[in-house]
Amino acid sequence: MDIRFVKISKSKMEDLVEYLIHETKNFEFEDWSRDNFLLDLPGKWESSLFIYINDQFAGFSINSLKCKSIHIHYFFIIRKFRNFGVGKLLLAECISLVQKRNLQKLVLKCHVKNFKALEFYIRNSLAITNLDESRTYYTLELKIKEMN
Repeated sequence: MDIRFVKISKSKMEDLVEYLIHETKNFEFEDWSRDNFLLDLPGKWESSLFIYINDQFAGFSINSLKCKSIHIHYFFIIRKFRNFGVGKLLLAECISLVQKRNLQKLVLKCHVKNFKALEFYIRNSLAITNLDESRTYYTLELKIKEMN
């Protein structure tokens, strides 16, 4: 299996945005528009990743830099690549970015009813640290500095 990670540039995102909207349109926990995908955020274009398996687009992690951490805004694996370890590979690469940049943690929010994702993140060492006021999203974190 040939695995390749590609940093997402704004021009690459513009090229793929319609495809990404199509692939994610039935995902019940996120509903991103073209503007969401193309929104400039601090460190977004340096820390976001596409993953390719055998030259096929398999997923993405759209990230930004916040408070000495990488914040994952949208983590998505194309359906046909799920349950084969692709998500684990992409998450590991995000963790590697945190370590290479000497940041403190990886942070994301996950819908409380997205049980498969919650199970995946917890199984991969992230911990629930907060429940938002609306009781809709958990914040999950992996503190990298504590691991070293």
